[in-house]
Amino acid sequence: MIFVLVPKEGQFDAILLKTRFGREDIGRSSISSPADHYIQQTRQLLDKVRPLLKDGGLLFIWGLPNYLPFLGQHLSDNKEDANYLFKYWISVELKASDNEGLPSSHLGLLMYLKSKSVKSTTPFHLNLINSKY
Repeated sequence: MIFVLVPKEGQFDAILLKTRFGREDIGRSSISSPADHYIQQTRQLLDKVRPLLKDGGLLFIWGLPNYLPFLGQHLSDNKEDANYLFKYWISVELKASDNEGLPSSHLGLLMYLKSKSVKSTTPFHLNLINSKY
């Protein structure tokens, strides 16, 4: 017997979307455009997951800093199901070293709040688990 989980609209409190990139892409300073194939694919994925988030839910997008502004703009421009309000850009610095001495670089994590109204936004809170591990 096979069971398939089909998420329902408005089911999740938070969604983390990890964009596709490899270790060799981190720290590369390339100029991107909205027409890049990578950005187009990720926009399509964003459009599929947006309705799965509850009102007041949090959407996190993890990826390369040169692509994240295009994805954030896409969320701001498309308001069919709700408004996605930018909350934080979290910068994660990676210190990696290999035989060639790869310099420090960072990745970004965008945080958006889904809200049906811009004037009276849905409040959000983070349920944190305190663990000793």
